Amino acid sequence: MSASNWSNPFGGWDDSPLVCATDVIRRWTRLIQYESPWSSMPLDDLLGTMRAVMSELLNEGRDVDHDTRLRRLVHSAHDHGAFRSAQRLSQAELMAEIEVVRDALDRALRSNGMGPRAAEEMLATLDGELELAQRAAVRGWYRGSVRRQTVAGSWFDRLLEDLE
Repeated sequence: MSASNWSNPFGGWDDSPLVCATDVIRRWTRLIQYESPWSSMPLDDLLGTMRAVMSELLNEGRDVDHDTRLRRLVHSAHDHGAFRSAQRLSQAELMAEIEVVRDALDRALRSNGMGPRAAEEMLATLDGELELAQRAAVRGWYRGSVRRQTVAGSWFDRLLEDLE
């Protein structure tokens, strides 16, 4: 953390992790890319909308309005969950990929020279936001799942079945 000064023009404390979202995404991708179901996805599908989630989680824009940033985190995580639902990932797989974010963050922090205890303390400050993102992603996944079931039971779907 650093106080507001010429190098920190945010008017307060900057408690955002000192890692780049691109670096964390790269590490996250390496951790899941060989696991099923992600191993069978094209790279753009593999990422889903995780880049937006990571950007808000790490406060890449250095937004000092914490509540607004959390709302954006919830929206991006919700969208990511809906995207994964459309891909037919299970809720457990969605939750697992969000949990892997913590491992990717830990690796990024340590590769930037942060000691194990400092990295763990930094991760602890993000645990609440990771949990919030995970809950929002599950809500998005559920919304997508309900939408799929509704479409599958629609009059148009039944009409197609009757025509066969």
